[in-house]
Amino acid sequence: MQGDIVRTGIRKTMAIVASLALILALVPSSALAVSGDAADMHAQENLIMSGTWGTCPWEITADGTLTIHPGTGDDTGGKPPWNGEYSLFTRVVFAQEGDSKVIAPADSGSLFMFASQIESIDLSGLDTSQVTNMGYLFSDCSSLSSLCLSGLDTSNVKFMSSMFENCSSLVSLDLSGFDTSSTTAMAY
Repeated sequence: MQGDIVRTGIRKTMAIVASLALILALVPSSALAVSGDAADMHAQENLIMSGTWGTCPWEITADGTLTIHPGTGDDTGGKPPWNGEYSLFTRVVFAQEGDSKVIAPADSGSLFMFASQIESIDLSGLDTSQVTNMGYLFSDCSSLSSLCLSGLDTSNVKFMSSMFENCSSLVSLDLSGFDTSSTTAMAY
């Protein structure tokens, strides 16, 4: 009798397992997926601050990185949207996504002025073809030791004054390809 009870229990368990397997086989996998993947959830956990600059989404993450995504930035007027939040990041990345870059506005002056803690800036995803003002762009970035500007289009830039003023740690500056033919102000 005890053997019959065990066999009945095993049959019931197997029937339940078979039923669950059949249900899982019939349910689309998308219905079982958890919304968002692990990378998105991890990114959300590491997000300190975010916003937009013109049409460019940007975020500051816990690893101290300010990432600016493709779109068109607004004239800074001396105050970019991350102004006052400089203590939150040490690295800046202008992201390129496919063929899309961050398009800098005509007035891109003071974009990182007073950001003394910035140690690196990746400008490879930045399109500066419309920029006329780069004044004070990196002024007072005293922790910045190396900067590559060789990929920037500076053919329309008129104002470059104080662009590197008080960049006391800057020992490597690549200006190859810099076009200053339209530039009228380069003081300091």
